[in-house]
Amino acid sequence: MGHLQKALDLLFQRVGHVVHVSRVYQSPSMGFTGEDFLNAVAYLQTDRAPASVMQELLSIERDLGRQRVASGSQTQPSAEGTAQSDERHYSSRTIDLDLLAYGDLIQESSDLILPHPRIQNRLFVLQPFMDVAPEWVHPELGLNLTELLAQCPDSDPPKPIAQWLKNPLSAYDFTALRYLAIEGNIGAGKTSLAQMIARDFNGKLILERFADNAFLPQFYQDPERYAFALEMSFLADRFQQLAEQSAQYDLFSDLIIT
Repeated sequence: MGHLQKALDLLFQRVGHVVHVSRVYQSPSMGFTGEDFLNAVAYLQTDRAPASVMQELLSIERDLGRQRVASGSQTQPSAEGTAQSDERHYSSRTIDLDLLAYGDLIQESSDLILPHPRIQNRLFVLQPFMDVAPEWVHPELGLNLTELLAQCPDSDPPKPIAQWLKNPLSAYDFTALRYLAIEGNIGAGKTSLAQMIARDFNGKLILERFADNAFLPQFYQDPERYAFALEMSFLADRFQQLAEQSAQYDLFSDLIIT
């Protein structure tokens, strides 16, 4: 259970926003005699490409003590018992991370197949998947998760356990904030940071608007004379923008980020 929580924390730090986390399910070991497996599915939002996400999953596995045995050129982690396994022998492992799907993307390469090619054959995958994305439809089969569960050939359903994983997002409490302003030098990444915080913490994002400024041509001709007037003009425009946006009460956002 500890490895699952550590993996989830690292996914949040390295891959993207953790939207939902399923219950944890217990299922018998597959391919060998050993302790039961614990399975869970996390639904993430990320700006990273599928191949980049895949490499990060492998990196997290290594950081948590997983040693994979290479087999050919494939690097995609595989659910136990699939034709895509990169293990020569099934055995206990600290963690096994799979990229099940990337929205409705269909992709096939030597390193990555999406959706996962055996996603429809394992109840220990489908059941937690159903917890976090019940409306997802398999882009190749055209079946939703309810239909996939009904047709799944697996006869050994996983059992939910009493313990739950903690969404790493819950460690950051923004409920006391109503307004968050981010400052920094040009090119420091202020806009990217503000966009990420707004996405992860349900914030209303107000970016600086770009408008023609009457003082700008004069500033370029005589910076020393018009620098202060230019800055005051930008400040006044920004104040007006924030006043207008703040006056529009937003029922669906928890705070303003600018």
